[in-house]
Amino acid sequence: MPLSPAACLELLLDHAGDQPLTRGEIIGLLEKVHAARGGAFKEAGHLVGAVKKALSVGKRTGVLANPRQGYYMRVSETAAPDASQEDYLGPPADGFGAAVGTGQGSVYVWYLPAYRERARASGAAIWERKIGMSAYSAARRVAEQGYMPEKPVCALLVRTDHERDLERYVHSTLDGRGRRVEAAVGTEWFFTNPGEVLSIARETRWIAKRQLSQ
Repeated sequence: MPLSPAACLELLLDHAGDQPLTRGEIIGLLEKVHAARGGAFKEAGHLVGAVKKALSVGKRTGVLANPRQGYYMRVSETAAPDASQEDYLGPPADGFGAAVGTGQGSVYVWYLPAYRERARASGAAIWERKIGMSAYSAARRVAEQGYMPEKPVCALLVRTDHERDLERYVHSTLDGRGRRVEAAVGTEWFFTNPGEVLSIARETRWIAKRQLSQ
């Protein structure tokens, strides 16, 4: 039976290991595993197309990352917390579902409900979220984004006096995990969730650790 994109992704996650692989290496791996199981192949280009779709779905759902251009690797379970479970991150404040830290500025996370519903309908664990920073009111900054088709969900506010540095670090870390939404307008959209963003922020010295434990 020929490999479907879903089957390609499943085999890749089961057999790829933790090292980055090129698409050609992935195709070779899947050919070897599938043949060992007695599987058949269609025309030569079929597997290439199936793998392309599998890699696209894997990136969109957060199970695969692009550590560098042309390479793909599995995302560890700790790197991508299950976004279907909105864990308690902090008390709501200033129009956000959770707020932590202290400071005049902030890094914030918001998304549109349509993205959440689309992700859940497809079984995806994460969806598109915008990660920005503000030196003043984050809620006002979100409101200044211009026309939006629906009211955004303001999910997380991380207060800090080093908002620019913290935003840059979070963006860079998510870039390293292959989470950037390439088709988005702007550079602040990533496939992630508030828990992952807060976990990344906790790695830095730019938020008050005392407040995070409360």
